[in-house]
Amino acid sequence: MAGTTDGAHKAWITKRGGMPTAPTSAEVRKKMGEKSSEGLTPVSVGETPKPAKLTSSYILDNMIGIDTVSQKNGVFTARRSFFYKHGKDHMSFADAVADQLKSSGFKVSIIDSGEHDAPFRGGAPVAQQSHFWVRFRQLGV
Repeated sequence: MAGTTDGAHKAWITKRGGMPTAPTSAEVRKKMGEKSSEGLTPVSVGETPKPAKLTSSYILDNMIGIDTVSQKNGVFTARRSFFYKHGKDHMSFADAVADQLKSSGFKVSIIDSGEHDAPFRGGAPVAQQSHFWVRFRQLGV
């Protein structure tokens, strides 16, 4: 029957301000006998803690507008594919990458940037499509 609950489920429902609500995670942990997370540094969902040394996975997870990242001998290459440029060029992409890394607390040196034009091929990797690219190195590591 729709709208009915068993007794075990009702035990978890509490009333706050006259409205039935589900318990908070702290209340559930307390009932289950688990330790609380007090004293831990909160991290937002989807946010990766900042490493001391820049990594490709950190860049992909935390930076906007980057499709692929590769690293070789401490030099990172970030790429962003495009079909239409919308008035952008490789310099605006390099500036955006540098600004995001600077706001994240990393010091980087832009080595080179450019643009690769290619005819459209659906399903091709970013490196074989039209894309902006920028090469940079982390400073002070």
